[in-house]
Amino acid sequence: MKMTKQRKVILEVLRKTDSHPSADKIYEDVRKKIPDVSLGTIYRNLDKLSESGHILKLDKGLGQRRYDGNTHPHHHMVCKTCCQVFDVPENVEISVDFDEEELDGFNVNDY
Repeated sequence: MKMTKQRKVILEVLRKTDSHPSADKIYEDVRKKIPDVSLGTIYRNLDKLSESGHILKLDKGLGQRRYDGNTHPHHHMVCKTCCQVFDVPENVEISVDFDEEELDGFNVNDY
């Protein structure tokens, strides 16, 4: 896969955040560096980058897909109240019987 200017900027945006942004948020951030980029270009390049393994495409039932620049093995946790997506280290065993202190005060009720 050729690494175009748009793909490089998308990767830069995703690797500088752990907020798991939507395509719309990525578009907003990429436009700061490439003002004439289209939303369609963002979607096409997000698909190409996820297909090639450069990024992760997350569909966690949030209404809109999110993206992650961290491709190292890890889990994701979704807050049912604010819909934010959080990283959980791979070495944490997922269970509904979590001690809340294990995940900084989060209560896990489904996995």
